[in-house]
Amino acid sequence: MLNRVVVQLVGLVLSIGPLFLLLVRLLKDGWRTTFQVSSQRRRPAALEDSKHGQHGYVKGSGGVQLHYVEKGDRTKPLMLFLHGFPEFWYSWRFQLAHFSSDYWCVAIDMRGYNDSSKPSGIRQYSLNALVADVKAVIEGLGRDQCNVLVAHDWGGAVGYAFCARWPQMVGRYVALNIPHPSSIRYEQRMSWKQRLMSWYMVFFQCPVLPEIFFRSSDLALLDGVVTQMKNDDPKEIKEAYKYAFRDPASVTAAINYYRCAMQYPADGAGYYKDPIKVPVLSIFGTADKYLSVASAKGTQRYVETLRQEFLEGIGHWVQMESPDQVNKIMSDYLLE
Repeated sequence: MLNRVVVQLVGLVLSIGPLFLLLVRLLKDGWRTTFQVSSQRRRPAALEDSKHGQHGYVKGSGGVQLHYVEKGDRTKPLMLFLHGFPEFWYSWRFQLAHFSSDYWCVAIDMRGYNDSSKPSGIRQYSLNALVADVKAVIEGLGRDQCNVLVAHDWGGAVGYAFCARWPQMVGRYVALNIPHPSSIRYEQRMSWKQRLMSWYMVFFQCPVLPEIFFRSSDLALLDGVVTQMKNDDPKEIKEAYKYAFRDPASVTAAINYYRCAMQYPADGAGYYKDPIKVPVLSIFGTADKYLSVASAKGTQRYVETLRQEFLEGIGHWVQMESPDQVNKIMSDYLLE
């Protein structure tokens, strides 16, 4: 209980910046524009395009229903994709197109996101539940192993935990712009740079305020995210991401990942005591605004067999900012 109170109080202190930005928006655009989110948002054509694959559902842990998009021959090796915050299956569109000739590619919406179930309550988003979801998905797809697990950001933290808990169920792990969680925590303890880069994680501990900020000015936060990606049609991609967060419950669920990790740390304890035995390819864009290069380099302390590739000048959403480079590095690695 004390841990929850402390992190929430610190989060309230850090809310000054976002609240100031909200005030500026309010003074500039007025109440209606700042706080009214479109309730008539239509499903963008980009999400209906069959070139990305076929849509389906599979049961996760605890009975949650997880939406996914699959592309490729179901008889081929399984390549499973886990997205980060604030994303959904569509973040993997470039990889689905590239790898589906050799793999059965499946990109899920993590619990709480887009078309997947959105269970209420912070502890529904514990690392235990998220790791159990991955196991349930692999088994629900009729496999006993994921030949290649590919993950980014929050999905990457889940991926490392899954490799620690169920190493026999992963052939190789590809982690995109996500250091090993123990390395992140080490840098947060030792480096003010990583502490400052992680400020938003503490802000997210506040009740209600993060949701208000996220949804303000018609989900303007997502505009900033999408502008950092490679887009053929930025307006269409922005609408795709905003459509994915059309339900306020998705916003709360996405933020609850951070709340559970900090307020109920025991729910995700024990995954990182031993080095990861699954072979890992780590691809990291050095212009990441949220995770330091030092934390990425520190991953070597926690993984037995690690190959690291650093993409200079590329930011956090590396698989979308530089998909050709990422796909080539992955392809070369998987052919070894």
